Amino acid sequence: MNCIAIVSDARPMLDSTKLNLLVNDFDQIIPQAPTEIVDAVIVNGDMDTLALTDSAYNQSTSKNIPYMPVIGNHELNNTADLAFAKNKFINSTLTLNPGPSGSSQTNFSFDIGEIHITCLNAYWDGNNTGVCEWYVPAGGVNTDDSCFKYSDGGGYIPQSLLDWLDNDLRTTTKPWKVVICHVPLYPF
Repeated sequence: MNCIAIVSDARPMLDSTKLNLLVNDFDQIIPQAPTEIVDAVIVNGDMDTLALTDSAYNQSTSKNIPYMPVIGNHELNNTADLAFAKNKFINSTLTLNPGPSGSSQTNFSFDIGEIHITCLNAYWDGNNTGVCEWYVPAGGVNTDDSCFKYSDGGGYIPQSLLDWLDNDLRTTTKPWKVVICHVPLYPF
């Protein structure tokens, strides 16, 4: 049996106490898993900052499990996190299927045994111009996959990403499919 772990809003910020708490949280991944082996960890947005989250992860007992970040609204408020996430994509030990052009390193899918995992960036504007067509947050960067559709930081899935998701899920032969996104696909 294969197993993935999903961690959300892991926010160490710049506080060493919170960083130690996050290390403790990551230490719980293996003991809380239904199997003795965890094949991958998804950190689902709002890491504040990815470099600190990475530091906590590398201090934890989970450090040998590959992990991938999913973009959340907090990753868009600084210039470092988006580049960090793209670097994790490039250097991942997982076999990642890139997302649509314009967001290929922040939308992706991969397989773990019989599980197909698709990770969506709800902050991609859906184009491939290299420039955000939406609202660029203060401190963020003006690139395709780092902007808000709405000034309040809410996510949005453009048609081009829905089309990619449809094709990604339709073409996999895995019996289990998991879609991960920082915000709900359907607001309530």
